[in-house]
Amino acid sequence: MKFTFKKQPRETGLSAVGSPYSSVDIKLDGKEVGYISAPNWQTKDAKWGVRFKVKKEPSQAEPSPWRWFVVKDRFDDEAQARQFVLDKANAIIKLNLYVESNT
Repeated sequence: MKFTFKKQPRETGLSAVGSPYSSVDIKLDGKEVGYISAPNWQTKDAKWGVRFKVKKEPSQAEPSPWRWFVVKDRFDDEAQARQFVLDKANAIIKLNLYVESNT
């Protein structure tokens, strides 16, 4: 089990002015399990954030079976955020990540 990353396409037009960086999908065995959010014009601290999809308790599963788990740490650049995910991989896998099934 290994985390990989896939950059999202860049914004175009006027959106690119407010969002100059591309966010990044975090994948585990080819399935999307998280997200590295790029800073944009609304970000107060101009830092990168990390969040993961985790399974909800069965009683809370309506209307979605997952929720965001947001990491409190913020990062100065994308490389630091990626390194954080790789360094903490064992702890992240224990979060009961939500992996969408294609059945």
